[in-house]
Amino acid sequence: MPPARKKEPDPTNPEMEIAAPNLTPHEGTGRITDWTEQDFVDRFGAPRTIRGSKMPWESFRNLTEDDLRAIYRYLRQVPAVAYETGPNVRAVGWKAPGSAP
Repeated sequence: MPPARKKEPDPTNPEMEIAAPNLTPHEGTGRITDWTEQDFVDRFGAPRTIRGSKMPWESFRNLTEDDLRAIYRYLRQVPAVAYETGPNVRAVGWKAPGSAP
């Protein structure tokens, strides 16, 4: 099951930005590598968890379970990419430790 979320900063603050996670199956940086297929299906049926998120969570609730399972299986087959996206909500201009300026 996805880990419980900590209280997030206010993403409506202009000094903050929302970043998409790495959804590839990379063991070190992929955000959903520890999710089961059922975890994935359940998450997309749940409400928004990050206020201000651009993710259209409400629309995903209209997908069928078969559609969601197909998306999960596709994401598990794309090549793994080692890319640390950092926190979903972060200060504008955030850089991963050791990344180029």
